[in-house]
Amino acid sequence: MLRDGDLAGILSERDIMNRVVAVGRTPGTTAVSEVMTPNPRAVAADETIDECLFIMREFGFRHLPVVDGKDLKGVVSLRDVLMHQSAELQREIRRAAS
Repeated sequence: MLRDGDLAGILSERDIMNRVVAVGRTPGTTAVSEVMTPNPRAVAADETIDECLFIMREFGFRHLPVVDGKDLKGVVSLRDVLMHQSAELQREIRRAAS
């Protein structure tokens, strides 16, 4: 979520399950700002995949906002990171087999 152009929070499935469903709130009337994770950890657009994985593992995140300065560029997921690493490993295996 952006507030005045700044990254103010992120809403994940975990937030919805823990802060809405589990406590019996009505999803249709609950504001995102009430249940989001405020001030999420973000990574720079030029951050390495290894660093993203380290942050995710260290803090238990499955999603990381990607920023360029104050501009939100996207979100990288744990699945994105693992798929990238898997593709890299497959390329290395093919190179070694050649």
